[in-house]
Amino acid sequence: MKAFLDDANLKAKYLDRVAAHEAADEIVKGVYWHGGKGCAIGCTLHDPKGSHEQYEAQLGVPQVLARLEDTIFEGLPNRNAKRTEARPMHLIAFTVPMIPVAKGRPRAAVIAGSARIFTPRATVRAEQEFVAFALEHAPPAPIREPVALRLVFVLPIPESRPAWWQAAAAAGAIYPRGPKDLDNMAKLVQDALNRSGRFWGDDAQVVTLEARKIYGTRPETRVELEVVHEPTRAEWAVDAGLFGAGA
Repeated sequence: MKAFLDDANLKAKYLDRVAAHEAADEIVKGVYWHGGKGCAIGCTLHDPKGSHEQYEAQLGVPQVLARLEDTIFEGLPNRNAKRTEARPMHLIAFTVPMIPVAKGRPRAAVIAGSARIFTPRATVRAEQEFVAFALEHAPPAPIREPVALRLVFVLPIPESRPAWWQAAAAAGAIYPRGPKDLDNMAKLVQDALNRSGRFWGDDAQVVTLEARKIYGTRPETRVELEVVHEPTRAEWAVDAGLFGAGA
């Protein structure tokens, strides 16, 4: 099952719908969908019957996640519930099925009597391959808000190791310690997404970066990219207890 039925236009439609309800202060607790207002699920589906299973039919998202979102929304304080309703849709998650590659150091060469700095070909190829997989998960338009980027690099288990060691590595009890540096693997992914021009406008928007490397039977890179909410002046006044203060 693919979120939003693997349709970027469909995703944009629901994001715009929820954003419009939030801007109009129409996201409310205790009401499913009535008179243009509703709870987390109601403002997403616009279904007066209150059918959580429509999450699967309309959005391609498992029903259990709809119920989880509803439970979280209804349990939050009023000032936080509204802004949290759209967050599940502002998370882009995908997996790139290739062996993680660490970004190579820039190389220098003398061409026509001038020194030139260039990126190693292996790094260029790895970035291009990564982007080829990632682009189908890109948002309809580059993200303009701050971004939290979370990465998990799954490296192949060395076949030269004894059976017990391989089993422990597959279970997550043993971690890869070389030769690929975690920061260089993260750098390759960040540069690849940045150069694609499809995920964000500038890599300076990445305000949170979390990365780890593990062993696994299927080498891959797991990517989660989440839009970070920044409060408006009115929201900050409520959260800070200012209630209209000019600061």
